[in-house]
Amino acid sequence: MATLLFKLAFLAILTSTVSSSFTPSFFNWINATFGEPTAVSLNRADLGAGGSFGGGTHNGLSQTSKRPILIVHGITNTAGTFNNQRNYFLANGWSDETVYGTTYGDGGATAVQNVKMDCAFVMQVRNMLIVVNGFTQQKVDVIGYSLGSPIARKAIMGGNCVDNG
Repeated sequence: MATLLFKLAFLAILTSTVSSSFTPSFFNWINATFGEPTAVSLNRADLGAGGSFGGGTHNGLSQTSKRPILIVHGITNTAGTFNNQRNYFLANGWSDETVYGTTYGDGGATAVQNVKMDCAFVMQVRNMLIVVNGFTQQKVDVIGYSLGSPIARKAIMGGNCVDNG
């Protein structure tokens, strides 16, 4: 029995350090400010560990100490694919309050040749930018990888899709 409890405790600790999703303070702030559908769609719990990350213990009532970073993944990735890059920033002066990511699309379930730059992907990133800007009360630096680059650019620039759905 003691061995089983130890294994369960160890597993809980291990998965909590590997998992990446929004912190409760960030998720709750999005839910209260933009509504549950926005909080759920940006959090991407449907993808399990790696669907999103960010928030820290910040409460959204003041400006963060550093300008936040939003990492926008590529065509067959999820936000969690970029945990190494996230960890680099965390080790070099940023915090969970200032490093963010969400997953657009289906996280690589669709074959790469069948994926196109979809308006829904752009809106996912646009909504994330708006939310991170509001939560941190800072301008947001964006790092895009592969298809994440033009998606992020379109989300920032606006125009068709972004401004008219």
